[in-house]
Amino acid sequence: MPLPDASMSWWMTMSAVGVVALVAFLVSWLLTDLLHSPRAVYLAALMVVSGSLTYGYLAWSGTDAAAFITNNWGWGLVGALVSGGLTARAIKAGANRRGLGVPAGRRGARLAGALVWEGLLYGAAEGLLLSALPVLAAWQSFHLLGWTATTAGAAGSGALAIGASAAVIWIYHLGYREFRSSREILLPIVACGLLSLAYLLTGSPIAPTGGHVLLHAGAQLGGVPLPPYSKGLAARSPEPRLRAAA
Repeated sequence: MPLPDASMSWWMTMSAVGVVALVAFLVSWLLTDLLHSPRAVYLAALMVVSGSLTYGYLAWSGTDAAAFITNNWGWGLVGALVSGGLTARAIKAGANRRGLGVPAGRRGARLAGALVWEGLLYGAAEGLLLSALPVLAAWQSFHLLGWTATTAGAAGSGALAIGASAAVIWIYHLGYREFRSSREILLPIVACGLLSLAYLLTGSPIAPTGGHVLLHAGAQLGGVPLPPYSKGLAARSPEPRLRAAA
């Protein structure tokens, strides 16, 4: 992975993980639970925040942005296909078991638009915010501490970096009311955690962002709602769906 400027200290880069977690929670909580913003407004804000945090961290830490983007890009594509394919397949299988399918009114151009907005843009934003950025900042902290110099140290640092990402994923999803009192919060932690692992193993942000895009696309095609959503509203006003193919 690309390294930070030599003037950075480990606590500075590690503090960035806390900032990412706090901002991620505030965005999901303030806009969805407190302000009840329209979905399009929330997703647009999330995309802006995710991109701004990533750019800001790279500039602040002195990390080469070009190296961040292009590092091991070939392996990144492989990681995206494997991690995204596994999570999308799991979502599709779950949708089939629950009898879900694409909403009846969402076909053709509407489905294509949903795949671009909810799949590509929303997925890439979460991939950066939840998987790439926390793992990068944590790994750089452990590098500055000198822990990554040995094989055992690198393995331990990698495990801790995945833990940091899992904490960010958990805190971010706590911002959604529907996840606070439900064991369903384990599902995004596991799914997004797999994408974080893909970034750690490949060193390419293409792996978690591309994998997240495929995950979201799989949810769209399987008729699985993505947060933020209201289970109460869905129960009162069910949208007709086309049964997912077995």
